[in-house]
Amino acid sequence: EVREKAAAYLRRCFGVPYRTRDVIITCGTSTCLAALTRVLLSGGGRAMTFTPYFMDYKYYAESVGSTLTECPTDPYTFQLDLEEAEKALTSDTMMIIMNSPNNPSGVVLRREGLEALAKLLERKQKEYGHPIYIVADEPYRDLVYDGQEVVFLPSIYKNTIYCYSFSKSVSLPGERVGFMALPPELDDYDDISSAVMAVIRAFGYICVSSMWQRVAIDCLGATSDI
Repeated sequence: EVREKAAAYLRRCFGVPYRTRDVIITCGTSTCLAALTRVLLSGGGRAMTFTPYFMDYKYYAESVGSTLTECPTDPYTFQLDLEEAEKALTSDTMMIIMNSPNNPSGVVLRREGLEALAKLLERKQKEYGHPIYIVADEPYRDLVYDGQEVVFLPSIYKNTIYCYSFSKSVSLPGERVGFMALPPELDDYDDISSAVMAVIRAFGYICVSSMWQRVAIDCLGATSDI
């Protein structure tokens, strides 16, 4: 029931045809990041993110014997610099962790920069001969002001795994409730889905409180007083 509500919300708000099976309930976005780094990087791949970034990204990558490439953004606006992004990408790049609105800068990444990045990644996937996955870490999605658009990355780049937490939007960090959504068109969908579930069990990120799942899902799209 909770997974179907999450899928229905994403379909209604963003137009991506998520199914119930595409949603995995997690202990916040930290579980998503811990699981996905193990699944996507354990074969020798590398991760990339844009500066400034939440420092734990580095630890997640290093915990599986990988590295995190730091790609600089524009020093005045913190928006994406596509020239720097292309220089930072290598044939070993398997995942890119995106965080908008950003922690720590608070910046919301603009649509034009994200669409240009999507085109760059589509080109690089063909050049390298393997998928490059975006992991959209979005616990701050609902905390925006002045009508700013927070682009829903799965709608512009199919190999995006969406990660959401209720920790920030409705001030429930201690209850450890969130979810991961895999788009139906994701490359290697079945392998990634089953591997994520195996990692979540193996590392003990299991059994999100059933009560808090029901509470949180009824708050989806709401915010605490901002």
